[in-house]
Amino acid sequence: LRFSIDDTNRDTKYRRNLMRHVIVPRLRAVNPRLHEAIRKAIEFLKTDDDYLESRAAVAYRRTVERSENNLSLDMDKLIRYNKALSYRVIRKALNELAGTLDGFESKHFALIFGLMSKENGKLVNLPKGLWAQKDFDRVTFGSCRKAGSLYRKLNIKDDVLIRDSLKIQTRLVTDFDLTRRKPGVEVFDRAQVFPP
Repeated sequence: LRFSIDDTNRDTKYRRNLMRHVIVPRLRAVNPRLHEAIRKAIEFLKTDDDYLESRAAVAYRRTVERSENNLSLDMDKLIRYNKALSYRVIRKALNELAGTLDGFESKHFALIFGLMSKENGKLVNLPKGLWAQKDFDRVTFGSCRKAGSLYRKLNIKDDVLIRDSLKIQTRLVTDFDLTRRKPGVEVFDRAQVFPP
């Protein structure tokens, strides 16, 4: 193989070159044993990481339930753990469903923890086709499935389970105050609903 030099290798406007040509040499001027210090720090961090992962595995078993396509986290139990462990439990759940954590950022974890202050049924979309939904004191994670037909014949006073946690209840009411409608409740004017 022929050796070649890329013109951008010396340009410090690129972060990698700034580190290589400016920052690391300055740090080595302060501490000539910089690489050894970094190696030792990595070893300490690895020890801490191993311990936290073992504790997170215990917390995961205590807070996570698996159903067919979903994982459900007991948030009341999870928030009793240290925040570092709670994040690791959620990371483990997301990794289990998505197969990777690529694309997940701190904002996604904030959305998940933020669900606890939202109304029941609140749903957030996540990377890799995943979603998280508040389900009373739990947060359920699932993956988006290919759209299929949700067509169902509904009769008055029916309770129909469409998919996993999607349940349709039909009731005929003659007087309904729209200003007091609860989350997850939709109202249709029967005179305006036409069958296909």
